[in-house]
Amino acid sequence: MPSRLRLSWAVNVVNSPISLTSVARELAAVKLYKNQCADPVLGALFGLKIVDDVVTTGESVDAPKWVRVPESCQVTRSLLLDLAPPFFPCHPITATPPKPPYALRVPKELAGAFLTTPGSCRVVATATQLPAIVMGDTIEFASQPGVFYVVHSISGYCFTLTCPYTGEFVTDGKAFNMIPAPTTKVAIYSTSPLDTAGTELSDLSIPAGSGARTVEIKYRNIAGDVTTTTIELQGKNPVVFDADVMFLDNMKVASVGNFGASVGQITLSEISADPAPLPADPTRADFQRQTDATQMLLGRAIAYMPPSFFALAQQGLSDPQLCGDFVVTTGSKNVVATYDQTGALAEGDFIEFAAQMGTFYEIAAVAPKIITLVKPIASPTELLEKVTGAYKLGYALPPTRSQLAAVLGQFVNPGDAAPCPVPPLAPETMTPSPCILSDIFTQTIALALGVAAVPYGGAPTDRPSVQPELVRVW
Repeated sequence: MPSRLRLSWAVNVVNSPISLTSVARELAAVKLYKNQCADPVLGALFGLKIVDDVVTTGESVDAPKWVRVPESCQVTRSLLLDLAPPFFPCHPITATPPKPPYALRVPKELAGAFLTTPGSCRVVATATQLPAIVMGDTIEFASQPGVFYVVHSISGYCFTLTCPYTGEFVTDGKAFNMIPAPTTKVAIYSTSPLDTAGTELSDLSIPAGSGARTVEIKYRNIAGDVTTTTIELQGKNPVVFDADVMFLDNMKVASVGNFGASVGQITLSEISADPAPLPADPTRADFQRQTDATQMLLGRAIAYMPPSFFALAQQGLSDPQLCGDFVVTTGSKNVVATYDQTGALAEGDFIEFAAQMGTFYEIAAVAPKIITLVKPIASPTELLEKVTGAYKLGYALPPTRSQLAAVLGQFVNPGDAAPCPVPPLAPETMTPSPCILSDIFTQTIALALGVAAVPYGGAPTDRPSVQPELVRVW
């Protein structure tokens, strides 16, 4: 199962007076993303994180033949992307997503208005700040969101900071005390029922899903003690556990089903109370009611992992619909199909019928056009017999190489990028500046270096050009 993906661009300097050293320096300086560890676009949109970003000179054996040139004439930049989705704070308290570990804090607005002066550590308020703040508190000013200052000392209406204020001059601004807000009880859940380790019920067990099954969470309490715990997912049902979380270090998918990655968005949230226990002999309806009730107890969202790149490449294929129609009869274990299902279904698989969404049946045996269930059809409706469609549950096909590449098409498609008249130019001389955060990569490189961008499959040129190697996956 592939776990990483590489994007590469080869800059050909044949017949150009520009040196390899100059091109390598300027190619490395092109800003394709804002933060290698927590890029808000690549991560939140595609569920990707950048593992490596290197610029090399010389021929790349992986490049297409028409890209290959003598070692003295080529510079290559490669991004190595991890397909495992990174985690992000749900409501980041900084201007950019903070690097882990990040503290759980809540802002408390301070009384009065505040006068702040650039370069000065002294802040004057129109109301006394005692006892609202004390030495060591963390302060944020509305005039400079995402920047935090530590209080050095305080005397009534005035207080000093440990470092000079760097924002704008403001005479009547607001200020907030960023109060530590550790959790004591949290819950984790997914937007997809396929992200589950399975649940045992009295009538019909929910099978383990093909997506994420367990999640590993690493956190610290307010004293700084580190704890790592692994939680079994239950799809959309929040799994509650006690955890004194003050600093969140990491959250990652620990185990998966046949899909090889998570399917939905997985969220870690604060929860107000433990859910009501299930009855002694719980049914699927009881489990659904508990899921709905537990969702209502969720409070502050802490962190999330976006849907994996695999899931984005396989939109709509998580629960494939089976061919043909199916005749279901209340009280019967036998289901008649209009097409042979022996190649699509097998003993132990689970099936869901469109006429009874949310109820899953385990398959005992499959004949060419007869499906035998472990338990009989149970329906609350008055219909004894119904023709309906069906879905194979808990199944998602790993995406093909071409499907993985298609999602990133905009990043290597040069679009209408036009070369600069005198290539290459330093990025800062361009108008507008080509610092496009996680946007069309080939176009960004073409604009920054002032070279023609040729998409994969095109012919080589005798001028400096960017040749994007579309996606290599392993």
